Amino acid sequence: MNGIEVRLTEVELEKCRQFAKLSAWTQQGIEFGQRDTSDRGIRETARDTLIGKVAEVAVAKHLRGYGVNSPVNFEIYGDFAGDDYDIRIFKWDVDIKATERGKWLMIEHDRLIKRKRQRFNMLPDALAFCHTEMNGNDASGLVVINGLITLPKYLEKARQLQKGDCIPNTSARLQADNYAVEQGDLLNDWKTIVDYCSRNYPPNKGAINIPWSEK
Repeated sequence: MNGIEVRLTEVELEKCRQFAKLSAWTQQGIEFGQRDTSDRGIRETARDTLIGKVAEVAVAKHLRGYGVNSPVNFEIYGDFAGDDYDIRIFKWDVDIKATERGKWLMIEHDRLIKRKRQRFNMLPDALAFCHTEMNGNDASGLVVINGLITLPKYLEKARQLQKGDCIPNTSARLQADNYAVEQGDLLNDWKTIVDYCSRNYPPNKGAINIPWSEK
């Protein structure tokens, strides 16, 4: 996989493992942003959480090399609650999407709608995409950071995939309506990314139109 490789220490990994184990019981019911999809099992939830949290630590660790200090949140919330953002680059709120494999940065349609309709618009300003290397149900500690894309640019480029469609170029069928952007559409020059975020305000979230929002 192309991208920037970051390796976590054993101490960092263990912190992520404990977080995934403890938070799985409160996050089990969150699945694809749709109510007609069955809950995940605890083991699957913990594995998915571990993939994401390891990626958050890796991105935060990488950004420290550019003078950006964004601590990763390890707080355990109540049922179905979550962070407002994963990392912050100056005033930009960034969500990190991580997977074990695959070339598509995907977001569930209903999850974006839910974020926008919260009391305070909680759409992210940008999205980062990572691959977390796994050994069975455990993370090896290696993360590949593939890049970042602003939310307006993501929605401009995204394919709209319906529940039951296959992920492009695979036989894997989706369990929810999704947006999908190819890995090659991401920005991966982090010096330029950090410099841009330091000099520019985030997008106006209230003006962001989510395509397909009348479904």
